[in-house]
Amino acid sequence: MALYRIVQEALNNVAAHANASRADVSVAFVESEVAVTIGDDGAGFAIPDRPGELAEAGHYGLLGMRERTELAGGWLSLESEPGHGTQIEIHLPV
Repeated sequence: MALYRIVQEALNNVAAHANASRADVSVAFVESEVAVTIGDDGAGFAIPDRPGELAEAGHYGLLGMRERTELAGGWLSLESEPGHGTQIEIHLPV
């Protein structure tokens, strides 16, 4: 359920903020984990240096995604740059 909610939030963010023409979701089961990647070709944004700065910058959805991932025993990586889209990678144990 955590993974479903994380992907849901990521796609909501694409729809609400990215101004993207495309979004992709890929799922892979490797060894004892599931890896999900969500990417878009939208506006992108500057990633704060510290996770706590996500809230200060108004990125509550991203902060919640990170917290859900960590509570489920996984990790999340985020890549974004203004004008170059965003990619989120989530790894959760199965």
